[in-house]
Amino acid sequence: MALDLPDNEKAPKALSSHVRQELYELFNIGKKRAVSETYFIIKIEPLRLDDVENKVGYLRALLERVDELKIEHYNSGSHRRFEFTTKTQQDRLYSVVYNLNFS
Repeated sequence: MALDLPDNEKAPKALSSHVRQELYELFNIGKKRAVSETYFIIKIEPLRLDDVENKVGYLRALLERVDELKIEHYNSGSHRRFEFTTKTQQDRLYSVVYNLNFS
């Protein structure tokens, strides 16, 4: 239901929690062991998921980006890791942060 709210509406906590869960799934595609919580938090920090001023439009766009990356890395059943070690790889996810302005 939160995704149906207007873009400029403040995002409910449930929506940011859902985005966090989807991100965690993305980070673990193709891995034998789950990434540590510390590593995960450090890597998603620039996304500011816990910011109380987040707008629905921002989180919706971020969720769409995560879904695109998940589809790409699921690779028709031959799962490829979502690597997150170079700036280029980070920018693939973070691009939504730099390209959106829902203030």
